[in-house]
Amino acid sequence: MIGSQLAMEIEYKHAEIYAQFSILNDPKQCTRGGADCRNCPIEDLTPCRRDFDRICANLLNLMLHHFQLEESAMRQLDKANHGLKEIFEPHKEEHANLMEQLSRTISEDVLPADGRRALQCLIRHWLDTHVIKHDKPLIAAVGNQSL
Repeated sequence: MIGSQLAMEIEYKHAEIYAQFSILNDPKQCTRGGADCRNCPIEDLTPCRRDFDRICANLLNLMLHHFQLEESAMRQLDKANHGLKEIFEPHKEEHANLMEQLSRTISEDVLPADGRRALQCLIRHWLDTHVIKHDKPLIAAVGNQSL
């Protein structure tokens, strides 16, 4: 893949993740519990849990594919410009840490509203810090290369 195409693909993946994050931020309005699962009868939690699990699965899948794409770009850049591995290792470590945190948060037995809030915090932090600190420089480097 040519560098500029790869850079555009990485940006596209960011947009997909952001769109899924928006769904997480705008859940269906709860008619009984007022967006607090503790106010709902247990039978009303099942559809909320199903929606939450679907959103989480989509989000994890998108992020995993996004991270694989970025890490492939990093390997290609390292081959073209030897010595970049030490720059990319912290980036890859952040990917692994975030996936672990997301998986742990999703697997916790929490009410859907609480899980949404926890995921919102994690992903907002990732969007605000990781993308700016690591992804934007990677995109610029990839876009300037003929890979």
